Amino acid sequence: MEGGEGKKKKREEHLRTSELLTIALFIFVAVNIILFLFGYRWTLMLSGSMKPEIIPGDLVLVRKADSINVGDIAVFRIGDETICHRVFEIRGDRVFTKGDSLGSTTEGIPSFMVKYKVVTVFGHPVKIPLLFLGLVLLVVIAWKVIGWTTSQLW
Repeated sequence: MEGGEGKKKKREEHLRTSELLTIALFIFVAVNIILFLFGYRWTLMLSGSMKPEIIPGDLVLVRKADSINVGDIAVFRIGDETICHRVFEIRGDRVFTKGDSLGSTTEGIPSFMVKYKVVTVFGHPVKIPLLFLGLVLLVVIAWKVIGWTTSQLW
């Protein structure tokens, strides 16, 4: 008798955990849809020019750049390359930027080329480290595999 109740309890716990993961995923998707509707996007950073604030592989939250100020982290394209640099000077309609890890400055670009800027909170970019996403995915997959396997064994 106790064995049957134990199996039932484990299945209920497994279902509760699955429900919580589903709710968390739903909330994550809903928040991202709302962000998208208000002009926010996640972008993957490939360059190391903004180290240590932003490292390659970080997903960074950006929004359309209605205005640009000194200190903002601007996102713009030159040719096929997407560049993410901090604005250090604005002269007229030209924006001068450089990466935090770069000692040299860049030539000024026309301000209309800055399409997005990185969303910051207390001066730090809003980001999701790719390593964190990978670890979460690994844990969820492992939990699913182990949970499925143990439910099949009992």
